[in-house]
Amino acid sequence: MTIALSTGEPTRANPVPRSRARRPRGPAALLAAVAVAALAAGCAGTEGSGTAGEVGTPTAPPPSAKATQTGSARDASPQVDNTATAIEVLEQSYESNDIVEILWLTYDGQQPALEEAGWKNPEIEAINRDIQQTVFLPAQQREPADGDWVDRLIDIRSYPFTSEDYLQIVTTSVAYPNNGSVGALYSWVFDRRANAWVPPESAYGEAGLSGDALREAVAAAFVPVADGDSVVDVEPSGFVFVQGGDGWVPRFLVTVRGVDGAGTAWDAFFSYQPTNPSGRTLTRLNSSLLFDPAEPDATDPPLMYAGPVADSGMWLDLPAGVAAELTGSGTDPSGHPWAEYIAEDGAMAVSIRGVAGEATTDPEEMRVQVLEGAVGVDPDTWQVDEEDSVRIAESYGYPIAVYQFDSGANEDLLRHIGLYIPTGAGGFVVDFSTDADTWDETSAVARDWMTRFDLSDIPLG
Repeated sequence: MTIALSTGEPTRANPVPRSRARRPRGPAALLAAVAVAALAAGCAGTEGSGTAGEVGTPTAPPPSAKATQTGSARDASPQVDNTATAIEVLEQSYESNDIVEILWLTYDGQQPALEEAGWKNPEIEAINRDIQQTVFLPAQQREPADGDWVDRLIDIRSYPFTSEDYLQIVTTSVAYPNNGSVGALYSWVFDRRANAWVPPESAYGEAGLSGDALREAVAAAFVPVADGDSVVDVEPSGFVFVQGGDGWVPRFLVTVRGVDGAGTAWDAFFSYQPTNPSGRTLTRLNSSLLFDPAEPDATDPPLMYAGPVADSGMWLDLPAGVAAELTGSGTDPSGHPWAEYIAEDGAMAVSIRGVAGEATTDPEEMRVQVLEGAVGVDPDTWQVDEEDSVRIAESYGYPIAVYQFDSGANEDLLRHIGLYIPTGAGGFVVDFSTDADTWDETSAVARDWMTRFDLSDIPLG
């Protein structure tokens, strides 16, 4: 917890309520440059492929892809050699708190099989156009109501999967501020042997499902995270093929929208794999880290899934359905991940971060880790709330501690309540802070949030 109260500037350890927070610069210039470069270059790095940057309605898989079958029936276009076809990084940038990771396909456009098509591979060109239209352009054109980009943050994360049979890309895209949504999820699957963009219908066929049957199966398999959670809608968002006992099997990626017991809307990403050997067909996904970092390709430089968040071994999303605005995120000089949010109409600041030192359950060691580098802390106010700690620990079935302390004084007085989570990868802190005059209301909100985090993606000790 470090805060420069004299200047009002927040730090990673302790963001401050909106009245004192300096907002980060948005991504207008970055995304405009990215989009112009993409549309000007077409399939950059693709030999002889020409330009594929026309803007129009989202592209559907070409007719040849609609007829493609997976598994053994792959002979649609055997004359096209996709040995050199690969997933490449189109844009990778981490500036001004934005995350932009966009992938597409490159190929050998000089092979004789493509001469009649003007030295282009229509299937790959269609995929690349769709990537531009669904990821580049909506992100560039998505403006807040006041038309001002200054407060807009973009988070686009991608995951590549390369095998002899398939080239697969999964991308998530979300803009902040929003109403707590996880954003959108997309996938593109290219069958190298059949030289075809594989449509969802092929994956449904492999699983013996339809789109409607998938929706029903997901809703039936849903297990509430909190009392009163219910599913309102299931949107099939994408899929990838993974190795199963009998070869390639589909893993479906869906967006589930629902409401909690109080009627508050939430959404989350899930995977549904009917043939999962573990028997767990439906799995809630961490929107910041969809896959185990060992599953996607290794890239150089690494994408976010193989970067600091993955290396730290932990991350924690906000509870589903809460309204909060991301004001900053990244890693500290020691490589620990952090993120800061503003909630409750600016009255409450939330900090999620890894801390230095080995995980501990000792209150004194915990105090040192939570307050490292802090400014203006009243040492007499630090306490581990035993009653709250027992309540929270029982709700999670894990030894989580609840702490409180004050920082600042007079009109700059801030009150803090938070969680210390000892994990297998080190200590993890969720800190809520508010002005003293709004403490009663916001501390009640914080205590509610503290019971609703999903710890399934954290390596608990």
